[in-house]
Amino acid sequence: MRGIVYTCIVGFIAGWLARYFMKARKRNLLVDIALGIGGAVAGSILFGLLGFGSHGLISDIIVAFVGAVVLIAIYRAITRR
Repeated sequence: MRGIVYTCIVGFIAGWLARYFMKARKRNLLVDIALGIGGAVAGSILFGLLGFGSHGLISDIIVAFVGAVVLIAIYRAITRR
């Protein structure tokens, strides 16, 4: 990730995509951004462990999206929703 503004933009896009992919439509904009940023961090760690990296906007969004989907799945497993 490059900077705070870049991370927020990528995080928002990834959180918004994950929101609709996982059919979790009961959150607001701030939750989407937080989920996307958390997904970006989790996705970077996950993809780094697998030996992949992200170089560019599209790949950063894909990595953050995968991380956000994983975070939603973990949240649902913990809260049973």
